Amino acid sequence: FASAEQIGEHIQASGISKVTLQPEDVMTIINTLVYDGRIELFTQFMRGQHSTKGKKDAFYKPVGQTTPMNYFTEIPCSVCPVFQDCTDEGDISPAKCEYMNQWLDKHF
Repeated sequence: FASAEQIGEHIQASGISKVTLQPEDVMTIINTLVYDGRIELFTQFMRGQHSTKGKKDAFYKPVGQTTPMNYFTEIPCSVCPVFQDCTDEGDISPAKCEYMNQWLDKHF
């Protein structure tokens, strides 16, 4: 998986483009590749030093590239629309989440 920024850096470093590409130019290339079915878009909520709490980040991978199984990416939190409101003790929490309980029952 690679972010749009990483893809842009790769294009510049590889010499594929003879001109300096702006971020919007890189996104035009990426969108064309997505529309042509050459790469896939994945989004996930990220927490940590490289992302703000609850921010949805986009990543891309070539179509047909297999991804190793990672149960963390399958947890309901990774696609939850109210993830940014989830807390340990609030009304929205992992302990009260019906989707989390279903996932746990299925995988463990």
